[in-house]
Amino acid sequence: MVGQRVLLLVAFLLSGVLLSEAAKILTISTLGGSHYLLLDRVSQILQEHGHNVTMLHQSGKFLIPAHPSIRLFVTHGGQNSVMEAIRHGVPMVGLPVNGDQHGNMVRVVAKNYGVSIRLNQVTADTLTLTMKQVIEDKRYKSAVVAASVILHSQPLSPAQRLVGWIDHILQTGGATHLKPYAFQQPWHEQYLIDVFVFLLGLTLGTMWLCGKLLGVVARWLRGARKVKKT
Repeated sequence: MVGQRVLLLVAFLLSGVLLSEAAKILTISTLGGSHYLLLDRVSQILQEHGHNVTMLHQSGKFLIPAHPSIRLFVTHGGQNSVMEAIRHGVPMVGLPVNGDQHGNMVRVVAKNYGVSIRLNQVTADTLTLTMKQVIEDKRYKSAVVAASVILHSQPLSPAQRLVGWIDHILQTGGATHLKPYAFQQPWHEQYLIDVFVFLLGLTLGTMWLCGKLLGVVARWLRGARKVKKT
């Protein structure tokens, strides 16, 4: 299926018209010798489209970026997708939709891991040019590969860290020293009752003080009028 061809992984979760339009744009946007891997939510709309499209099941989403032929990851910018792309050193083109995706892609762009396109500005031409830019400009690949090296450079493997923390919890009798203070807070602090009472008292006190000041000003004005009349 892949041979020596350039593979472009496309994985974003949209709905309705947005999904249909984004998927159609992707099939129109073709790069020479490229082969698209489309996840099943996109592929449902595009089963009749070009020979350069291969349909994948959603469950394989995080396994594909590790393939050595993957040159680009087109993503909606979710946290998991971004971290998987960084882990495998794959540059990204982001089409953020909502939630944390915009912020994630801002950080991706700032670190030169990829480029972000606003969804309402996506056309076949702009997407093609952007993908070509990210693939051909080696700065993006170099930056994300450097981040991948940092991510993998750990003194212990995840399994070793897990065993270490389990041993620590057993040795310390439950690791109560690591429990958040929120678990030890009295109920009135957890529900911010003390803050509410303080703000209520401050508000009432301010209103009372303002009332007293207005009363003093009103009496002074009445006294001034009486003096004028006499």
